[in-house]
Amino acid sequence: MERISSNMSINDMQYQLQKRNESMYELNNKMGSQTRLYSLRDDPLAAAHSTRYLSKIDHLQRYALNAERVQGDFRVVEGYMQSANNVLHRIRELAVQGANDTFTPEDKQAMGQEINQLLNELIEIANVKHADGTSMFAGDKTSTTPFRVLKGNVEGMDRMVVRSVEYRGSIKPSKVEIGQESYVSKHFVGSEVFWAEQQQIFSDVNAQEYTVTDDTYLRIDG
Repeated sequence: MERISSNMSINDMQYQLQKRNESMYELNNKMGSQTRLYSLRDDPLAAAHSTRYLSKIDHLQRYALNAERVQGDFRVVEGYMQSANNVLHRIRELAVQGANDTFTPEDKQAMGQEINQLLNELIEIANVKHADGTSMFAGDKTSTTPFRVLKGNVEGMDRMVVRSVEYRGSIKPSKVEIGQESYVSKHFVGSEVFWAEQQQIFSDVNAQEYTVTDDTYLRIDG
């Protein structure tokens, strides 16, 4: 004859109630979070797939954000390029007028002063920065002011004017990833945008007879 204690039924009932409460708690959490996987132990395999998909979604959202930012930057750059084009058109008009001998030296001096102002305006456009403080036309040297003005005296002018401009940026554009292994330029190479000819290297030392016999590196300005 087996004796059954009244405590056994009470303990069993408490155990079943505790399990039911746990199940209700999990269901409430899933409904509150609106997800079937509240914790990894709910379905480890599905949780692994979910983690991988969430990672892909995060990458896609980042690519979309990069593309949106680049599009906005391109619109800003387009506006500055239109302004630079207008300046160049005005400089060309003045240059054509200045070639006409019907104008007096004073008239030509006034044209020269206007051209100098336009050149300064063009340099300001070339040195413009994005909202984050990076230069638009310095290549990947985004913290550099790309164009430096060299001023001097010119015959017929009564003040210092722009004589030449040096490019101090990089010849490599800055890239932004907008897709897997897909990149677009964000910061443009100023020498390609504003100069018609390719960059050339000039030496202060006569290097006409210099010959490179082995693979080597050329270091320019550090």
